[in-house]
Amino acid sequence: MKKKLKPPAAELNHITAALRPMAVAIGTLKADPDNVNTHDARSVESIAASLQRFGQQAPVLIVPGPAGKKIVKKGNGVLAAAKSLGWKHLAAVESDLSGDAAKAYAIADNQLGKLSQFDEALLAQQLAEFNDTMPDLDVESLGFSDAELESLGLPAALADPEGGATGASRQGGDTGEPPAPGVYKVVAECRNPTQQKKLFNRLRKDGFRCKLVTA
Repeated sequence: MKKKLKPPAAELNHITAALRPMAVAIGTLKADPDNVNTHDARSVESIAASLQRFGQQAPVLIVPGPAGKKIVKKGNGVLAAAKSLGWKHLAAVESDLSGDAAKAYAIADNQLGKLSQFDEALLAQQLAEFNDTMPDLDVESLGFSDAELESLGLPAALADPEGGATGASRQGGDTGEPPAPGVYKVVAECRNPTQQKKLFNRLRKDGFRCKLVTA
């Protein structure tokens, strides 16, 4: 029997250390043909953003499939996102469920997560805090759209009440100039939402208070 070769360590850097012994080649995994939970482009892109930011923090759940493949029963969105990122391995754990029991579990896993709800006040507070503690955090990696943030009142919470700057920029930033009275604004028109988010995150990282506006 041939000894199973371990993948190079560099290929597993995106998987949290404790899960790396569970790594399997993505080429051996197959999306669940019975999956009733669909993933549109936004879903896959958001999962990919999360994987890029945080790495894989939980294993996908697999069961034996045809032709030596493993069927993903939990984590089909993760599988699609990982493929879009060009990843070669994912951490996976094999379930002893099969047949209708495996199908029922997959449905339950998706449905039960929808029964909980956010404490919106606490959520808005924590997301606003991330603006200061994690200025390079892209909210897409958390799965929120601009409209959803606006519904939480976050543009107002994240922005300076007067629409100005804060931190280094308010104190003169790297210009060496003392603060001047008044409010100074810059309006930038972006070609698409992706460019808008990148500019927004870059300005926040530089110490400016900003808010997203769609006209």
